Amino acid sequence: MAQKEANIWMFGNFAGLDFNTSPPTATTSSKMKALEGCASIADSDGNLLFYSNGKTVWNNNHSIMLNGESLNGHLSTTQSCIIVKKPKSQDIYYLFTVGSFGEEAGLSYSEVDASLNNGHGIVRNPKNIQLESYTCEKVTAIKHQNNRDYWIITQKYNTNSFYSFLLTENGINKTNFIESKIGPIADESKYAGYLKSSLDGSRLIYANNNEIALFEFNNLNGVISNYIKIPFNNNVGPYGIEFSPDGSKFYVSSNINAFGYLHQFDLILNSKEEIINSKSLIDSFNNFIGALQLGPDLKIYHSRLQATYLGVINKPNNRIAYINYKANGLYLKGNISFYGLPNFCSDAIKYLNFSASGFCLNDTTFFSLTSTYFDSVLWTLGDQDTTNNHSKTRNPHHVYSMPGSYKVTLKIYLNNTVSEITKTIHIHERPKVDIRDTLICYPHKITLNAHSKNSEYLWNTNDTSNSISISKSGVYWVQVSNHCATVCDTAHIEIIESASFEFDSIIYLCIGDSLKLNVITDHASYLWQDLSRNSELSITKGGIYWVNVSNPCGSLSDTVRVIEQNCHCYLQMPNAFTPNNDEINDVFTAISNCSFARYKLLIYNRWGQHIYTSNDARLSWNGKYLNKYCEIGVYYYQLKYQFHEMKDAKTIIGEIHLTR
Repeated sequence: MAQKEANIWMFGNFAGLDFNTSPPTATTSSKMKALEGCASIADSDGNLLFYSNGKTVWNNNHSIMLNGESLNGHLSTTQSCIIVKKPKSQDIYYLFTVGSFGEEAGLSYSEVDASLNNGHGIVRNPKNIQLESYTCEKVTAIKHQNNRDYWIITQKYNTNSFYSFLLTENGINKTNFIESKIGPIADESKYAGYLKSSLDGSRLIYANNNEIALFEFNNLNGVISNYIKIPFNNNVGPYGIEFSPDGSKFYVSSNINAFGYLHQFDLILNSKEEIINSKSLIDSFNNFIGALQLGPDLKIYHSRLQATYLGVINKPNNRIAYINYKANGLYLKGNISFYGLPNFCSDAIKYLNFSASGFCLNDTTFFSLTSTYFDSVLWTLGDQDTTNNHSKTRNPHHVYSMPGSYKVTLKIYLNNTVSEITKTIHIHERPKVDIRDTLICYPHKITLNAHSKNSEYLWNTNDTSNSISISKSGVYWVQVSNHCATVCDTAHIEIIESASFEFDSIIYLCIGDSLKLNVITDHASYLWQDLSRNSELSITKGGIYWVNVSNPCGSLSDTVRVIEQNCHCYLQMPNAFTPNNDEINDVFTAISNCSFARYKLLIYNRWGQHIYTSNDARLSWNGKYLNKYCEIGVYYYQLKYQFHEMKDAKTIIGEIHLTR
């Protein structure tokens, strides 16, 4: 059963939000300036009642409430105030305030009757009733296990004592409180920062100058226990803090040297060390980051100093890669935020809740009631085709045999009242993915599809869609995740061109010499006139030679006439060179005892790509392509030359080994 008491926010410099719409609407009617702590409250229908910065109270007409000035809060206190409805009352609210550190004001309260003054409210006298002097700048409220009363919690300044005061229908007794001596001493370096509880009230967490303190809270007796210290670096000031709705994560804002940082921690881990090591940076800012506050829409919002936007964590229950964080997620219509956001007790956000785990087909789904006090419960598990669709146990379990969405309803019976909540759960099949190695022909593209229902995707290209379009050769992998598992698959994609080569119509061969015709092409098959199937053909005699080259992208044939002739000049082509700038064998060129009447040197890589041309025998290849040294390997040359004493030009083809 959800309430709307937290649906109206007033904060910052006249800033406001209305959560009665989705998404929430920024408002401009506020009359409040709140540098840090503040609070606001609405009725059960989401209509504004009043709001405060700890010093002044404004009513639903945005006027200062009668007797609503000079409260004991402070304009620069982290959590200057919090508003709690008096148990079993329709109109009486307690406004708790805390002063700045070292101030005697400490924790005080004033009563507000929202029904008086024609429904605009009055702060009753006496006001500023002190519960404890000299407290830290922290205060929160947690509902008692009886689902009626409230615990009001603060920390004594310069001690490690937490005080839990009980608010009942009879008010609050300042002498009858629970003291828990635990955690760090809140001295001058550790007084600031927020104190928050999980929605179910089972955990407390707070920030101070150099650490986060995590505790367990017993909402039956008010005792705080099981302290876990989560250290931060010195001079890094944790400030805002908030649990995810399901309590599986918590988020921290911190500042150092005018730079702000936002982190996530994971609580679903086995040890203190794992929780500490789960710290993950979400974002950083060039200005201060302030409060974190869970909204009625179960998104977490954060402020930044003098910003016109609030940051929004849209899916705070998720792992950091899937939280859908927006640094400028909500525009404030020209108003600005400071450090603070409204302070609420957890039940103002969510009154009744249950959690579920195990969403994989044929596995057991477990349900857990977060409320701890009830007379009886009735679960309807949404599986109409089974005989065990209902349960009266507190934490039932069920095996769903089909994937799909199921509406689960929980009814809680307490003190002759019935509260009800319905959630939809999704039962998933384990993800499947199959992307395959593929050859494609240039300039065509290929689409790799990893579609798996209700899954999240992450490609090595950083794409998060279920498919990507590929236009370059390479290795591509995808990670597919859902509630059940994470699977990966890899595909090797190669983009090739059609066979491409061309012989000269005539090639001259010196008597007694040999030459090689080379037509290397990616993924090709070869057929020469002698029926050989190698990529090259060695020629020692004149004649007519032809070859057919085929690859998946097409085929090509060509013919060459080889003419034998006597040659007096010699020509040497090195088979290796080492372009490493040691001035030894750094270049590749033809070596001859004769001058050339005609000279053309072409260099190709092993994929048949043309990478170098020279028309001058005095110029040499330095092993570079596009001003970058080529990789070590085998390269192929084609030299067309003619000595002055030769009647016709000759063409020779060979290979060169580039080494270092």
